[in-house]
Amino acid sequence: MPKTRKIIQEPTGRQKIAVVGMMPGKDELAAGKPFVGYEGKYLRRLMKRAGIDMSVLPVTNAAHERGAYDKWENLSQDAKKFGQEELLKDLERWKAAGVNLVIALGAPALKATTGAEGILKYRGTCLPCLVDGLKVLPSIHPGHIVKGNPRYEPVLTLDLRKAVREKDSPEIHYPFRDITIIDSPEEAIQIAELCTNSRTPIVVDIETNYPHTQEMTAYGIATSKRQAYVFTRELMRNPDVLRAIGRMASSKTLKIFHNALFDAFHGAYYYKICYRNIYCTLIAQHDCYPLWPKSLAFCASVWTNEPYWKDDSETALSTPGKVDWDMFYRYCGKDLSLIHI
Repeated sequence: MPKTRKIIQEPTGRQKIAVVGMMPGKDELAAGKPFVGYEGKYLRRLMKRAGIDMSVLPVTNAAHERGAYDKWENLSQDAKKFGQEELLKDLERWKAAGVNLVIALGAPALKATTGAEGILKYRGTCLPCLVDGLKVLPSIHPGHIVKGNPRYEPVLTLDLRKAVREKDSPEIHYPFRDITIIDSPEEAIQIAELCTNSRTPIVVDIETNYPHTQEMTAYGIATSKRQAYVFTRELMRNPDVLRAIGRMASSKTLKIFHNALFDAFHGAYYYKICYRNIYCTLIAQHDCYPLWPKSLAFCASVWTNEPYWKDDSETALSTPGKVDWDMFYRYCGKDLSLIHI
């Protein structure tokens, strides 16, 4: 085990938030404190903007040595192991002193605190910590922003503001979703007819077998943030169900999509289902924040507390010849509920 000097900032008084970064740079090694260089000063400004005084928080890193060329992958395994062991000890200690929430900045901090990988997947959503009794809010590392990705500054700022809202409790509260899988033609037609005459907006989302075939493999309708209905693949081969969907599509009911260009075009071109009165959350996101990613997963990470779910589709389809249809339909249902952002 390397004899490494820990680069750490102890809290002043009882604090509810702890901060974990990646590793120290040359300024941090010289000062013996984390986040004191250019990136650290930038982060502290963003923290202040979000209403957080970083100077009094417990702050540490996933490792306490500097990798060659400031690259995490250039650190030795011993340095990473030492950093992980010390991090968990420090989090246990800080939890006993009142910390509820850990802000994990960057992919190494995410993995060190939760075991999860994929910072752009999980940022903005609270996750269970490897230390029981804490929750983790991952976000973009400030170094990633200052090194040529300024479009993520508002994202980090929003995540820090979410941390302020989440700091008072270690509990994670995910939204409740009531996803009902419909395999009865009669039920599907009834739901479509109710939506045809709805005075409130509905959400529509489709799943397809593209690029293998143009077949719809699921058709979803959400009538609220909580309630979603998913019609099975077999129902997408039923002419009566498709006609009911067509009547709903052409009705005056406002229909919300994410990427309506694909879903509406697919319905019109392959199924002669023509939609009227469309609102697209992808376009709305672009109008407000044109430089941000447009995916539903990214939008949901900013505007909801939903954990990342997009891998469910690949998991459901991962075994050739053996589709987990229940997981696949519920994946469609999650898409539906989240478009209500």
